[in-house]
This record gives sequence, structure tokens and C-alpha cells, in this order.
Amino acid sequence: MDQKEQILWQNFVEGKQASFEQLYDCYLESLFAFGFRYHRDADLIRDCIHDLFVDLYHYRARLATIVNVKSYLFVSLKRKIIKRLKDFYPRNIELTEIYNLDIAWQEDGSTGLSDEELRLFHKLQQVMSILPMRQREAIILKFNDELRYEEIAEIMMISVATCRTLVYRGIKQLRLALEEVKLPLLFLLLSVSAEKCKRRIS
Repeated sequence: MDQKEQILWQNFVEGKQASFEQLYDCYLESLFAFGFRYHRDADLIRDCIHDLFVDLYHYRARLATIVNVKSYLFVSLKRKIIKRLKDFYPRNIELTEIYNLDIAWQEDGSTGLSDEELRLFHKLQQVMSILPMRQREAIILKFNDELRYEEIAEIMMISVATCRTLVYRGIKQLRLALEEVKLPLLFLLLSVSAEKCKRRIS
């Protein structure tokens, strides 16, 4: 657990306005990129983030002083998105039908990948799209959001062991489908950040 992150959270819980503003500024982009993978309505994601921080501010006195801040915020945002989607969509629609768990990529070339790596990246996206949703979600949280297994397990509401299994099986399927891609390059392609998503905040 990051010590600076924990101090910031504790100061916020104790009622320090500056810490609340810093918390918002620190996590806004990562929360938006995270939420945007579940649903591609930027306004809806902004609204959910806004509601999340309003709730945090109003109920801060009830919050635990020691938490894993990033995973706590991600879990809270995911719940708000799911609730909002359930309100908007018919009851018989599965959430798996409206989630958009793919790897977002910035098309302007700022990823620094070569032409061959870009070709492999697009192929990776195609293979990722046919993975089971839970495997896809775990892999994206692990490599794109750089979360630890414990954090991913909390977000997905599963055990750490199940989380590790999902990632292992997903990577195994990717390696079988992308035989020409060596493991280090595969991890690089999986970790390409979603800067395009982050810029949609403004």
C-alpha cells in the first residue's frame, strides 16, 4: 500500500478539504479510463465519478481510515456504473452484453510501437475479444491498469486464487493464438495505456 496515498486518504477522512481535492485530481483520469472500459458513454462515466466523490465527501466520517485507495475507488465506481446501467437497460439484458472490456489504444502513434508491433497489437485485440469476459477483465486490470492480484480480486469480487487462475488461463490462450509473439512483447502489448480514454474527460 502506497504510504503517500494512505496519508492523503486519512487526511481526507479527517475532513481536510485540500486532501479531498487532491484525491479527486489524483484519480480522475484513472477512474475515467477504468469506467470507460465498462461502458462507452463518457457522460455516464463522468456522472458516476461525480456521484462517487459526492458520496465520499458526504459520508467520509463513516469511511475506514486504512484502505487500499485505488481498488476501493475502482470497486465503488464499478458498482455505480452497474447500478446506472441496470436502471437504463431492460432487466433481461445481461451486463456482459453492454460491457466494453477491450484494450483502448491511442491511434496517433504515441504508443511508440513499431509497425510490426502495431500489427500484432491489432491481432491481440481480436483474440482478446473472444476470451471469456472474466478472463478479459482480469487481464486488462492486471496489465493495463497495473493492479495487484489482491486489488483485482477485490474489484471483481472473487478470491485471489480465482483471479490468478483467470489471468493464467487467459495468457495461455493468448499465447496459443499468438505463437509468433514472445512473452515479453505480449506483456508490452497488453500494457499499452488508454490515454485516448483519459483525454475524453475534458
